[in-house]
Amino acid sequence: MDRPRFRTAFLSPRFWPLWCGLGVLWLIVQLPYPALLSIGRALGALMYRVAGDRRRIAKRNLELCFPEKSAAERKR
Repeated sequence: MDRPRFRTAFLSPRFWPLWCGLGVLWLIVQLPYPALLSIGRALGALMYRVAGDRRRIAKRNLELCFPEKSAAERKR
């Protein structure tokens, strides 16, 4: 089976956001592990604040799935 070949069409402006995203991911992978943990912690805190509706839905789902658990146990 032949290996897929790179086509110059992939360099067109249509694919530039993809290439930029891949470049950013490659740069992130090059960071040391403690830096990755810090970035993940910061992104998690940001998403916690931004995704208020989703957080409310998740809490409600946990209430429905585990009615016998206390609020403190569900929060864990």
